[in-house]
Amino acid sequence: MKGKSIVWLVIGILVVDCSKNPTLRNDVRKNLLNQGKSGTAAYYRGEYELADGFFQDALRLSYKLYIPEEMVRFYAYRAEVALSLTNLTNAESLLQEGERIASVEKIVSFDIVLARARYWHVLGDEKAVDGYMQALRLAKKSAEKIQVRISLASFWMEKGNYVEARKVLDGAGVSLWFLSDYDILGMYFYYSGMVALKEGRLSDALRLFQRALDYDRKAENTMGIVKDMLQIAEVYRQQGDTAMQRYYEQLVEQALDKNEIPR
Repeated sequence: MKGKSIVWLVIGILVVDCSKNPTLRNDVRKNLLNQGKSGTAAYYRGEYELADGFFQDALRLSYKLYIPEEMVRFYAYRAEVALSLTNLTNAESLLQEGERIASVEKIVSFDIVLARARYWHVLGDEKAVDGYMQALRLAKKSAEKIQVRISLASFWMEKGNYVEARKVLDGAGVSLWFLSDYDILGMYFYYSGMVALKEGRLSDALRLFQRALDYDRKAENTMGIVKDMLQIAEVYRQQGDTAMQRYYEQLVEQALDKNEIPR
């Protein structure tokens, strides 16, 4: 208890210092936002350890300014990273802390609800579906709505239910019109392509993977680019076009060598 009291005393001093200096507070807030953006970009590139470092810094700054909503958000983001690294114990710990703050501060957080749903998803628990639907109801931004649909579609695909996955993705509707986040658009069309491929709709799959590739190129998302080209090569293989299959496989090899990505 004494240790915790000291921690909160230090945080209190930092908050007071910031409140007395508006310029300092604005600089800290700007730094918090930049760390969050950098972490998100690294996460989409698959650089999970780097992303977690950025999110840790953002979490520290959110404590410094005492912004509970940001605390909850970055606990959720760090939990997402832990899930991507298959560290379920760490993910659960981060989720519990974020949920505790949300409960005490009476915060309804889209991010923590989505992260919890993804935790259940990784466990293969059917509760993930209800979690995703709750997140979808809380989603306000187009990017958030698409993120949830991608995750839910992924869950159904893992269960072998491609019809339900297609319905979830097709339900994006107008949310796509207002979305300018190339990383998320790349993921959306990649998963749409995967559903089409699983259903044997090869022409649709090729078109969707090519759209995913266009967006991932705009996002400069190397991991996304490689995944898209691998699936395009697979479509051409199933279509019997060995020349185009080999062409994209060679592009993948060159991309992997250039960026020194582990094979």
